[in-house]
Parts: sequence; C-alpha cells; structure tokens
Amino acid sequence: MKMRNTQLMSWAHLRHNTILYAKQSYTGGIICYYPQAYVEPYPAFFGAVADFAAKGKKFFVTYDEAVSAYFDNLEKTSTKLKTAAQYCASGQVLTSDLQVWLKGCLTSTTSGSGCVRVKIIDGWYKSLFFTSNINTSNGSNRLDGDDSFFPTIADVHTKPMDEMGPAKVLHAATGSVNLMAVIVEADTCPMVFVGPVGSYYDVITTDPKDPKRLNDEDWATMIRTQPTTVARPQWMNQILYK
Repeated sequence: MKMRNTQLMSWAHLRHNTILYAKQSYTGGIICYYPQAYVEPYPAFFGAVADFAAKGKKFFVTYDEAVSAYFDNLEKTSTKLKTAAQYCASGQVLTSDLQVWLKGCLTSTTSGSGCVRVKIIDGWYKSLFFTSNINTSNGSNRLDGDDSFFPTIADVHTKPMDEMGPAKVLHAATGSVNLMAVIVEADTCPMVFVGPVGSYYDVITTDPKDPKRLNDEDWATMIRTQPTTVARPQWMNQILYK
C-alpha cells in the first residue's frame, strides 16, 4: 500500500505536468442494442395480409391516393415480414438487411434543447396504422396527421331487458399498444424477444331499458379519463403483467 501510494502520487504529478500532451480518456455512453430479431413463424398469415393489401391498393388507386398509398406500404411491409417469417420457421438466420429493417420497428429520438425537449417515436410499425382525414366533428377522434391515441370500438350483441336482468350491450374494442416479451428456443440458448402488440377489450354497457352504444370518441374518453374502470378480459391475466 505504501508503494502504491507513492507511485500514484508520482503519477498524479506527472499527469498534471503533461496535461496538454494527450486527451483524457472517456467512457462510452450506454445505448440500447438489439443483437437479434425475430418474427412469428407464420409466413402464410403475412402472405395473406400482403395479398389483401395488394387488392386494396388496386381498388383505391382511382378513388383515394392516400388510401392506395397506405395499402401499398402495407403490402411491402407484409411481404418483408413474410420473408422474415420463412427464415424463422425454417430455423435459418435472418439476412443482415432483414435484421436491420426489423430493428427499426420502433425508434425513439429526442428533439429540441434546454427545457423544451420532445420525445419522437417513429419506425415502420407506426405506418401500419391508417390515420384518416375525418374530423372529430364527424364522430371520429382521429385528426389530420395526428399520431395521437385512437382506439376503436364496435357493438356486437344486444341483450334486451327481461326477467333475467337489465338490458346490456356487448362491445369489442381495441386499446393501447402493449409490449410483449416471448422466449424463443435457439440453437445455443433461449432468447427473449420484445415487440409491440395490440390490445383487446370486452366492454359491456348496462341500463334498465336502453344501454348506451359507445362510439370511438366515447371509448377513447373512457380509456383516458377512467383507466381503472376498463379492464382486459380475465383470460389475459395469464400472460399480462400489471
């Protein structure tokens, strides 16, 4: 310890006297890195989506260029996913181009400076959601060019009031995008992959005589203002982390 102290004291003096001779060392910053990528091994599904998108692109090309462009992008994206799924289904390693593309599914950057800094979420996954040009005054909560949250809901069954109880309306709804983690058995060891997935809700409105049928705007308001009153189906509790 005595010798270590003496040597470090000497080194500190020498470092001080030669401070301008060389740059000091820097520790590299820690960033997120995705070493591998994975697509569910169902190429037939992605192929069917690509075929559907091709038909949509062809149909809308003379009616609405924006809708046709959306289907064009959906076709290209689904075709890439089909190719990646074929690799995963056969146990082959994805090509470097597919690896890079898949890792761009969702990206996060920060814009601005000082106290005003905005996080920007981007990536090809966002382009899979079609944003219409319908204004909120027409019963939609989607805005032109708006990337905000827009869940959907539809009533699917009505139970009238009877001796068994009050009237009810069953709705099927979508909600926020969730992050799912899956374990895949690889050749060397199990690997965990994380990716975005949609969310599903069963929603029931009740009234003695005339229960309300919810529209998209009603549902979006419920999720934003009453998040504790809307619950996922019980069968999701087996895989849902809260």
